Amino acid sequence: MPDDVTVPALNGMTMTKALSFLSLVGLEAAVTEVAVSNIGEGHVVRVDPPAGTEVERGSTVRVTVSTGPSNTRP
Repeated sequence: MPDDVTVPALNGMTMTKALSFLSLVGLEAAVTEVAVSNIGEGHVVRVDPPAGTEVERGSTVRVTVSTGPSNTRP
């Protein structure tokens, strides 16, 4: 379909770069944050739908961004 776009590979990008990239290809973003010890603060951990998926232009992609390591101790 002409109005379909492919979800780009965003993992590891900074949130700012990822959001700009989504906007460029005509997609919206819904951002959530999660503590991840091995991924730097402000970097994309995962996207849903996954990279490579064909979606309708204007669709919302859920972007999960690392806040860095959790400050809580087990």
